[in-house]
Amino acid sequence: LGAPYTALINRWIELERLNNWQTVTTGLTNVNRPREVSAWIRNGRRKNVIISSDQIEAFGKNVWAWWLVLQLSWRDTSEGKPLHAVACYGDNWNTLDHFGKNGWLSLLACLKWW
Repeated sequence: LGAPYTALINRWIELERLNNWQTVTTGLTNVNRPREVSAWIRNGRRKNVIISSDQIEAFGKNVWAWWLVLQLSWRDTSEGKPLHAVACYGDNWNTLDHFGKNGWLSLLACLKWW
C-alpha cells in the first residue's frame, strides 16, 4: 500500500502505545459508518473484507461520509468544501480520540480495503 500507509500505521502504533494498548468500550461513532465495517466488527474483525471493483467508488463515498461525521465543527464539513487544514485551527479532536479495537483500527482497515 506504499510508504504513506506504512507511515500512518506507524503513527497508529505510536497512538496505541501512548495509550498503553488499552481496549476501551466506546469507539468512533457508527453514524454513516460503512456497512462493511459494521459487518467486520460483528465478525470479530477476523474476516478479510474485499471490496469488489464495481463497489469501490460507492465504498469510497461511504468512507468519506463517515469521515466527515467524525470531524469537529471547526473543520467545516459543508458539502463541496475542502476540510480546513489542521494547522489553521484548534487541537480539539474529541471525536477522533479513540484508541484500541474500537478506534482508529476501523479507519485504517477502510483505507486498506479501499
